[in-house]
Parts: sequence; structure tokens; C-alpha cells
Amino acid sequence: VDPSQTLVVEDSTKGFEAASRAGCRMLRVSNPDDVTESSVKSRIRELESLTEEVTIVIPLAGPYPEIWQARETLEMPLYLADIAGESVLELIGESLRSRRYVVTYIFIVKESVAKAFDIDALCAKAVNYAPLKIVKVKMDTLSSIHTILHVPSEYIADNTPLLVADGNHIPVWKEGQSLDDLLGSHADAAMTVVGSID
Repeated sequence: VDPSQTLVVEDSTKGFEAASRAGCRMLRVSNPDDVTESSVKSRIRELESLTEEVTIVIPLAGPYPEIWQARETLEMPLYLADIAGESVLELIGESLRSRRYVVTYIFIVKESVAKAFDIDALCAKAVNYAPLKIVKVKMDTLSSIHTILHVPSEYIADNTPLLVADGNHIPVWKEGQSLDDLLGSHADAAMTVVGSID
């Protein structure tokens, strides 16, 4: 059975992470009493209403100058920094959620960062435990486009739109707009960019 056609009913964070990494769809519950015929059917109907797919690649393996000191001997990339109780990565994930599309997220991270921090769990949480893949690379990548060259070809379908989102900046949409408005433009690919005024 294709994992994307599987509904996992889960009540624990580790279970959420496992379903996410496996590429399964999920019904999150608090306890066994939440598992009812009605809740399962409702979630299946919701998932069946999502007919279009999109892949979002979030590169996190660049040589970032923005490193801050979390502890005396350990440096932490900016995307793991805490802003009002959420990491930059979580804020990026919130901004890149869709209500109309089936999204698969691909994170590209440095192996050294993945080993130092619980990156698998952090990435899964950032995208609210949606299906994801994590590609770990040994060295810094030069740019977002260069980073995509590290994604195995089987992770990206030719007929699925692709969005590359800068993993070091939080996308901010115009009021009343969201990721779904960008995806609704029916483009084959898109990339978020950072604008600044000096």
C-alpha cells in the first residue's frame, strides 16, 4: 500500500513523526476515545478533497553567517532560534501550510546539524507532521538552486509543481493571502525570495 494512501491514527509525538517520515496521512487524536467512525470518515473526506499535489523544498544546508550562541560550546543555526516560543523553522512551516493542496515537504540539512540537534523531529513538527523527507548533506551548499541538486530525483515528480522556499527567512504573505494563492496560479515551479530595503 502506498503510504500516501494510508491513514494513520496516532496520539503521540513520536507516532506523528513516524507517520510524517513515512509519507502517510494522519488523524491526530488525544486518546482512544477520539477514534470514532465519524472522525475517521471526516478526515478521509477532508483528504479526498485535496486533489492537487505540490512539493516544497526547504534548503537548510547553506553556510549561514547568522549563527548565534545557544550554549557556551554549541553554535545553533538561525532557523533553530526561538522567537516568542517558536523556532524560525516552525514559523516558516506555518507560513508554508496549505488547506487546498497535498503537500510533501523536503528539507535539506547538513549532517553535522542533524547530529547535533533532533532535526528529524524539529522538521516534522515545523510542518505539523505532514509528509516529509529529509536529505542530509555533508557540506554547505552554495544556494537554494544548488541545494536542489542534492535531492534524489525520485523525491520530485515531473508532474507535480515545485516550490523552493528559503529556509532562513519566514515568508510573509500580503493580508488575506496565503501559500494557496501562489499555488493557485498553476505555475510549474516557484521560489520565495527575500526583499530588503537598506
